[in-house]
Amino acid sequence: MKCHKKLVGAAASYHPGPDANGHGRLVLIGDSITESWRGTRYGNSVHRAVGIPEVLQQTLGNIWTDPLVLAISGDQTQHVLWRLANGELSGKMAADPSMLVVLLIGTNNLGRGFLPEDSHAGIIAVVETLLRNTRGKVLVNALFPRIGPTGKRKDTLRHSCPPLCNRKGRPFNSFLLVVERVNQLTVASVEKLAVKFHGRVQFVDCGEPYTSPPGDKEAVKLSLMPDGLHPNAYGQRLWAECLQPALLQLESSSQS
Repeated sequence: MKCHKKLVGAAASYHPGPDANGHGRLVLIGDSITESWRGTRYGNSVHRAVGIPEVLQQTLGNIWTDPLVLAISGDQTQHVLWRLANGELSGKMAADPSMLVVLLIGTNNLGRGFLPEDSHAGIIAVVETLLRNTRGKVLVNALFPRIGPTGKRKDTLRHSCPPLCNRKGRPFNSFLLVVERVNQLTVASVEKLAVKFHGRVQFVDCGEPYTSPPGDKEAVKLSLMPDGLHPNAYGQRLWAECLQPALLQLESSSQS
């Protein structure tokens, strides 16, 4: 709640765009992966996020002035819905047609045992809330590949079954299959929303750089995700480099 109150204050002080360069205000919404842009975990500095706020300013922040990060570690889709309904979506944000939202949420739903279909439904509920209650645009991220945190993969998957079980009723050996299923469902839903909310929503998959080559003993590249879940500073830089062209494309799209 302390984190949430701080983010409510940040949302209240939102300054609508466009800026001097003609770009809108960038808002990044999500869980711990997105909170890393602040260099924190639950509002406290954390070693795994060292250097990441600087990466944000050097990359996305170099185009979209003063990005607003609204993220809390551990959050699932229902938590983001609650946060948006309780102050993290201010009137200034809602009224700004130049606002660009980057949304990455849902991996913690899987980590807590939600089925891919339910996790996807939560993601789309957040997307629709943003589209229906603002005039801005939304870039929906595919979930990143994950295995971890490292050392907890098998325990996490074992304790998530049921209901998160394979066709034989046993725990999955990897999160990659369920992540892929969520992403397949989400891209299809976003394509439908793109027709209804023309020019206001787009899907982007930035997960490829983190996935290990076939046959590798680890499912993700630990050089980029040391704990199997959170990108380090270089991993976040790769994410930002993937987001930039997608955001520019979305920003230039016309709304109906």
